[in-house]
Amino acid sequence: MQRIGPFWSVSPYAPPGWRAYDAPSGTGEPMDVRRHIVWFVQQGGRMMSDTPRRILIVDDNPVVARALGVLIRQAGFEPVIFHSAEKVLENLGKEAPATAVIDIHLPGSSGLDLSHELRAAYGSNLPIIIVSGDTSMRTLNNVTNAGATHFFSKPVRASQLVQRIRELTGSPVA
Repeated sequence: MQRIGPFWSVSPYAPPGWRAYDAPSGTGEPMDVRRHIVWFVQQGGRMMSDTPRRILIVDDNPVVARALGVLIRQAGFEPVIFHSAEKVLENLGKEAPATAVIDIHLPGSSGLDLSHELRAAYGSNLPIIIVSGDTSMRTLNNVTNAGATHFFSKPVRASQLVQRIRELTGSPVA
């Protein structure tokens, strides 16, 4: 906050040439909160209380997992990366992630087994996106039976994955 005369500027993020003032004494300009919020969001800003939503990424290939993490972070989410189903299960928290993006073929337990475990832990409201290079009919049937919300074949188009995550989490589509 910055003091300007008898008033306090309510935000350093105001658009150029426009200021919002707090006027407790009834003097000064009235604060147009809606105008400020619209401008702030249009500039790509997030409100302070809008914490990034956690997206669980599980892929045994570190390069793929890291690339997905970068993509997810650039889309405004917080990636949480694991390379095996066992590590995910060891670290399950009380708070469900906003979405899970899981590869089918993992060391040890498969991504489909992990999907079942996540459903048991967090219920049917957790969106689960399965990604795999295996597009056989058997795999596609197993994906449905595992409770997956959506399936992407590898290689995944980044824009489609981000769009689906935003739709599933109720986040605004950019």
